[in-house]
Formats: sequence, structure tokens, C-alpha cells
Amino acid sequence: MGEQHKKHSRREHLNDFHLNIAGEYVYDGALYACQNDDAKQRRSKRAVWGMAAILTVAVAAGGCIPAPGMQNCFYVLLPYLGEFLAAGSVIWALVKLGMDWSAVREYNYKKSVAVLPVRTAVTAVFSLLGVVCELIFFFVNDHAGQTFFALLYVLLKLIALLSVLVLRAEIMQAEWDKLPKKDNF
Repeated sequence: MGEQHKKHSRREHLNDFHLNIAGEYVYDGALYACQNDDAKQRRSKRAVWGMAAILTVAVAAGGCIPAPGMQNCFYVLLPYLGEFLAAGSVIWALVKLGMDWSAVREYNYKKSVAVLPVRTAVTAVFSLLGVVCELIFFFVNDHAGQTFFALLYVLLKLIALLSVLVLRAEIMQAEWDKLPKKDNF
């Protein structure tokens, strides 16, 4: 017989938890682990979390400065909004992943490591689009002496772009494998 395709639900991962004899729920689903050596894994974690912090600060600071176009121009505001939401999505996935990469449950793996390359690419596209749109607004419209804030905004977008690309590279270089199942008798 062929393998039947089940409909996936949001709570499907709850099927991987079972009661043991003591009445406690035990996870017996698949586990994933980063297979890099300890030194490389520590360096990778520091780089990922450091770039996530830089990304957060750069995106938040970009929305707090009075850059030309950020007050009233939809084609400058929309890329910022997209970047803000995409960066929030990246940070949320990293929070789901956590700091312990030696045994990540399958449902957390699917919601973090598996989706981070796409989410970081989307964030990078919105950051780059923010740079282009701000420069278009700056050169087409009267900037009323706000050159400093325009350049600061572009610099923050470039910092966000660089940090998300480094974060993406670190996640893509990490080698993740499924751990063999342990028998719990």
C-alpha cells in the first residue's frame, strides 16, 4: 500500500507527546541537532544572536529617525513596514530555535531552521528596497536640509541588510541532521 498523506494541522506535534507511567508527558518525536564541532557551533551561535541584535537595533532605529519620506511617503513606508515584519519573523524563529542546538524538537526545527533562509532573504529584499526607495525620494523631492537623516536612514538599512545576510549565511552553513530515535522502555 502507498503511504497515505495526512492533513497537517497546527497542533499535529502534540501527537509526539505521550504519558509515561508517572503521569508526565514525554516527547518521543524526532530530534534534530547541529552537527558542527563545539567551537564552530559556539562561534555560529554568537554570530547568529549578535547579528539578530544588530538587525533588531537597526530596524527599530530606522523607524525612529525623521528621515525624509518616512512621515508621508507610501513607497518609503511600505518597504520599512515589510522589513519590520520580516525582521520580527526572523527574530521569532530564532527564539523558537533557542540556544541549545544539540537536541531541537522536530516541530521547533520546522518553525525555525527550515524557514530561516526564506525569512532572512525576504528581510534582505525589504532592506534593499528601503535603501532604493529612500534614495529615490531624496533625489526626486525637496529634502529640506534633512541630508543627515536621509544618510543615517540609508546607513541603518545597509547595516540591517548586512546583518541579515550574515545571519542567513551562518544558518545555511550549520549542518543539521536528524538524531536517531532512542527506545524508551
